[in-house]
Amino acid sequence: MRTALGSLGRVKDALDCCEHALGIDPEDATAWCCRGAGLAVSGRHQEALSCFDRALEISPDCAEALANKGLTLGDQFGKWQEAIRFYDRALEPSPRNAAVWFHKGAALVNGRRAYSEALACFEEARRLGHPRAAQLVAQLQRALGR
Repeated sequence: MRTALGSLGRVKDALDCCEHALGIDPEDATAWCCRGAGLAVSGRHQEALSCFDRALEISPDCAEALANKGLTLGDQFGKWQEAIRFYDRALEPSPRNAAVWFHKGAALVNGRRAYSEALACFEEARRLGHPRAAQLVAQLQRALGR
């Protein structure tokens, strides 16, 4: 979601669409998550977290909101342990999400220096088709002497 919004350069348009959707249905978890992703792309990370929280109040198992909250907590606030917990929760309803496996691996490296566990996450992300996972698998395998 974040990559698509950023690469299109139309974040304001996306945020306007989210506002319109929320005006119609303020209980739309997907619209809250979309708004949060747009705010995160805009650098408004605290507001983004509030949107992800609102999405999760409405739909506690919303994998996209869980993953985006984990990504924001880790990448923007350095709260890697908390991010890992959100990635684990996101994988429960969506175990085939390569991006979540990839970001969980990164959080394990950054937060715990748990390289073997991170390697397993990157291997799963690679198996599921994540485009950058193979490179990290190779790097970690070399670093671990495998």
